[in-house]
Amino acid sequence: MTFETQFQRTIRSRIRETGSPIVLAADPVGPNPRETLEAVIKALPSLASHLAAVKVGLPALLAYPNVARHLVNTAVSHQLPAIADLKLGDVAHVNRMVVEAIADIGFSAVIFSPLPGWRGGLEGGLIAARELGLGALLLVFMSNPGADETFGTPVLDPQTRTPSPAYGLFCRMAVERRFDGVVVGATRPDTIHLVRELVGSLLIVAPGVGVQGGDPQQALAAGADLLIVGRAITLEEDMLAALKRILATLSSERNRK
Repeated sequence: MTFETQFQRTIRSRIRETGSPIVLAADPVGPNPRETLEAVIKALPSLASHLAAVKVGLPALLAYPNVARHLVNTAVSHQLPAIADLKLGDVAHVNRMVVEAIADIGFSAVIFSPLPGWRGGLEGGLIAARELGLGALLLVFMSNPGADETFGTPVLDPQTRTPSPAYGLFCRMAVERRFDGVVVGATRPDTIHLVRELVGSLLIVAPGVGVQGGDPQQALAAGADLLIVGRAITLEEDMLAALKRILATLSSERNRK
């Protein structure tokens, strides 16, 4: 029997209920970054029934902490899971402290970097997340072109003693340590397909849709569960209309197949 975590159940339930794979990236962007965040907060009650989750990253948390906290609380009050995009990657006790702080804000899940490894690194964060009921996602391949220089680089697999792309080792870590899911750039549909084969039923979250050039249909067809979309929605005057256009495009593509 496949093990399913509470966060996985929550996300899959949201996708079924809303018919939406969209995670809204609530970033402080545009000519008036604070106003963008405040506009997202104002729009969330109408957006919530068309979203799977929201994502808030370090730019919002550091530059506008009170606004970011309000945004998270607003999302959660509308049954929207809130993902902390920290790419958290430090030693174990620091990871634990950060996860505890994230839980206190009200987040539902956190994104980790794989680079610290498990022992004395990610174990502190993942154990804390489990204790506090937070989901845990592991970054395995970023969406930017330069990610090939790191995530795609062959490294020596410590188990097989043969070269393997770094992201393959990160996927194995995600499975063995029972992360809820992994993050792979939507700009890399071929990689998403390979990652799906490696991680089985774990959630695949794909950032980079829209402005960064990721094609949402290709990402979903390759195996992604969730698509992270930010500026294509948050910089529009009518965010709900922009979100519905994206969903209509996805629905139209599915109906043609």
